[in-house]
Amino acid sequence: SPSLPPSPPSIMVDLLPVLSVAVAILLASSGHAAARAGSAKANAHAAPTATATATNSSVAGVYWMSVPTLVNETLAVAGSGLHAVTKAQFCSAANTDANTTTMSGNCQPAEIAAWDLSVKAVVPAGCGPPCLFSMTNAAGNTQQLVLNEPDVWYHMGPLGYGKNAPCGSVLRVFGRGLGWAQQARTDSAPTWTCLSSNSPAVAPETRLSLPGGAILSAFRATCYEALFALPEESPGKCGPGVTGEATLQTPWGLTSFQINIPHSTPQSEPSTINVDKDHAGNISAALQAAAGLSPPVNVELGGHGYDVTSQLLLADGVRLVGQGSSATTLDVNIPVTAHTQSVINGSARFQLHNFSLAVHTAPAGMPAIVAAPGSREVVVSGLNVTLLQQNVSNAIQMHTQDYEIKDNVLQQLGPCLWPPGSDHSPFQASTLMYVHNTSFGRIHDNLIRWSCSAYDLDTSEYMLVENNTFECVRDVIPHGNSLSAYDWRSIPHSRFYSFSHNVMTRPANNSPANWHQRETVTTDGSGGWGLAKVLAIENQGLSVTLNLTLLTTASPAGALLLILAGPGTGQRHEVLGSSPGPQPDTTTITLATPVDRFVQTGSSVGSVIVNAGQKLITGNFFNWTEVIQWYGNTNMGVIADNVVWNDNVAGGGNGGAASVSGVGECYHGASPLFYCEYVGNTLVDSNGVGFRDGGLSNEPQCAAFPGPWVRWQVVRRNTLKGLSVSLPHQCACINATSTLSTDFVAEHNTFDCPAGGSLPGGGTNIHGKHSVIR
Repeated sequence: SPSLPPSPPSIMVDLLPVLSVAVAILLASSGHAAARAGSAKANAHAAPTATATATNSSVAGVYWMSVPTLVNETLAVAGSGLHAVTKAQFCSAANTDANTTTMSGNCQPAEIAAWDLSVKAVVPAGCGPPCLFSMTNAAGNTQQLVLNEPDVWYHMGPLGYGKNAPCGSVLRVFGRGLGWAQQARTDSAPTWTCLSSNSPAVAPETRLSLPGGAILSAFRATCYEALFALPEESPGKCGPGVTGEATLQTPWGLTSFQINIPHSTPQSEPSTINVDKDHAGNISAALQAAAGLSPPVNVELGGHGYDVTSQLLLADGVRLVGQGSSATTLDVNIPVTAHTQSVINGSARFQLHNFSLAVHTAPAGMPAIVAAPGSREVVVSGLNVTLLQQNVSNAIQMHTQDYEIKDNVLQQLGPCLWPPGSDHSPFQASTLMYVHNTSFGRIHDNLIRWSCSAYDLDTSEYMLVENNTFECVRDVIPHGNSLSAYDWRSIPHSRFYSFSHNVMTRPANNSPANWHQRETVTTDGSGGWGLAKVLAIENQGLSVTLNLTLLTTASPAGALLLILAGPGTGQRHEVLGSSPGPQPDTTTITLATPVDRFVQTGSSVGSVIVNAGQKLITGNFFNWTEVIQWYGNTNMGVIADNVVWNDNVAGGGNGGAASVSGVGECYHGASPLFYCEYVGNTLVDSNGVGFRDGGLSNEPQCAAFPGPWVRWQVVRRNTLKGLSVSLPHQCACINATSTLSTDFVAEHNTFDCPAGGSLPGGGTNIHGKHSVIR
């Protein structure tokens, strides 16, 4: 097996050295500077789960487009009423001002494959950027779409600021089609390519216009992320306390989103308590004394060992600081019969730095570090947490908002199954890192050595997981790892993730027991409240009544209403609340954005589901692992630029024998898989890319809906080569064998099948209707 590549350079820890360079490339501008590239409309990011609304003059309702779509690739457009398109063109465009793009007159006719829910057409050479896709119906009405318009999903500032960024800091923007570069060609004019996740670069053509007036160039960007250094506070460049629209522009187009530039929070000088000098080595006494002081307070540990036999409680603003993980060690021995809830617990703003924590004995299932609900701005940095006890538990358990876990070593070395000989090991209680109902989490540059499970990040949003090494230390493991929504009935969202540049390994030739249901990365825990026909549409589309009674007492506020079938299929709207409908056994859903004119009472089928989309899995290295998977209710997800090496999945797994998988079905409620892209991945000696459509289910939440559960999937520019251990005679393929599914695009994939291996169907076996294979 290959030696592991070095970990990619840390983005988080390398930001400060490049700030001066980034500020130097800020574009001088006035408050009225025009954007370089325009679009037919600005896509307001204030309601990120809303879809485009079709007006009465629109040719169709458009809900999603494939991005990026390069020259000689198939543009996939999803929506309603698209069967009415009778003519289509790709037209080069010219920018007239900051917000509009007009045809330049150079148009090329497009051969289209169209039906009511999609249009597909191949992008010709020479169109743009910018480039318009123009659709015309029989009545002569025309609708223009901007090819490769940037699609902003979410953004994050530094710790403590959530999605906002003060002057002098870095704003990170995530989505699709963000970073571009020209690619020289010897046979024709240069073409544009979307920057690979493995080749981040300065992207001067990716620009951000701030409400204060400055225009910034991205100092680091890929297709799926762009980083901008905000200038120091200065009139006309960056002004604190400003709220308004920021505009992100690329050579192809622009999009706008709301941003707040807050005042910087002043950092107070901490007071100091020395555990050894002030409290004779008693950590608990030192922490208790710190609780009586004004925060922040540094509680300093010495460069030696400490015995811990009871819980350590950290008050607001307290920082427990060691002399380094090799110098300061906390040896934990808490009786197994104790009722202690954790070794370290904090319920407000607290920080842990630079020491080792070794848990030798503890009650079953007791975590080491807990950030309790209500805590915020928690930092865990420079720790070495080793779990040695029977029935190892969580090294870190987070229920906090706006936090950072960085530069730690987290290890599970004790047995997973307890008592010895049993087959019992609860998943969330034994995962090394358990995150629940959090937001704005930054988990980066950690070494995580696990034997039971590495992580479960449950019902959380605005998450960044990057530059970590996840090393499995056991041959047979009881659990996998997930970006989950298990607690969706109480917290109906799991969205806005970037899982990037991580290295995930398991022992070479590890047990076949791990080839089934031991997922490496999966979006588990799907579900929904029910589905039924739309009975009434009121309040200009903001109130929709469904013919069902919600099958749980929890409120679905924050969930999605997805039109699953019938007119308007594919549009998504965030749920603000629900109430009993006007007739028995009906429910009225209040929406953040209105359903469009294509949704019809009596025929459109609506489903209330967990809001679990807009996730990125990019630029990772997977070695001897198992499936990387979108499982149900991932509506808009990207798996791109990953290297998958010796990845083995047993036949009959969620997506069949597939190392990269997508699954849609009824599982605890409707769990469709819509609008996902699988681009530029390299699979070596692994299984292929596979999809499963669950079809008819007897679960009452799905009301005998037969499917399709899988629609609008794009698989292109992937390389599949070699033979896996689990399927030594069949080379990796791209398989979607259900005839229920619709609207696949599979193109420009490369298959390298060695002697002795078969390649069914030439490598691509897509049986779904309305699909394109090239």
